Amino acid sequence: MNRPIISDQVLSYLRTNLIETDNQKLIDLRKEAQMKGIPIIPLETASFLRFLIVIKRPKKILEVGTAIGYSSLLMEIENPEDSEIITFERNPVMYEKAVENIKNFNLSNKISIEFGDVAKQYDSFKENEFDLIFLDGAKAKYLEQFVHLIKNLKNDGIILIDDIFQGGDILKSIDEIKHRNKGIHRHINQLLSEILEQKKYISSIVPLGDGLLMVQKNKKFNK
Repeated sequence: MNRPIISDQVLSYLRTNLIETDNQKLIDLRKEAQMKGIPIIPLETASFLRFLIVIKRPKKILEVGTAIGYSSLLMEIENPEDSEIITFERNPVMYEKAVENIKNFNLSNKISIEFGDVAKQYDSFKENEFDLIFLDGAKAKYLEQFVHLIKNLKNDGIILIDDIFQGGDILKSIDEIKHRNKGIHRHINQLLSEILEQKKYISSIVPLGDGLLMVQKNKKFNK
């Protein structure tokens, strides 16, 4: 979502100076998405994600919300490790485009894209542990997804949850929110309470894009 929470001046600086990848083909994919109004993570978030991938070197990644495959491709291309990515997309148009893009990058053997709702696959993850989980799909589903998928996160793994500020709307009273967005408002606020108020998680909010919530299990309470 392109609803940055920082000032226009700072945003302009970030988007002028930060680099999300050296891969020209991936840069071209970003430009194509921007021209067509396709929602992908903004450049400043992509640059942060690249940095995290390089230092964390996750071998097994789960993504919810593939869109056209940009984030999955970025994580695979920039990862120094031999990694495996499983990504879910429930929009059929986005899914087909992501399949095409992943194939064009010759990464179908590294990125497995699944069509449908990740909620229907929770049971299949019982034996899986992920180094990194990236939630960037249906915002009203974030809390449900987090509660289920935190079980599949390695003790030193990280969950990233994108677009948590909703352009600042989550800070408003629910009475100020349009009816169609009340569910998102309620569920994201519940998510923040669930994570930020509990000692069993270590968390931080990165004010890039529309807000990026980072969560790790607190080893003191998860032995």
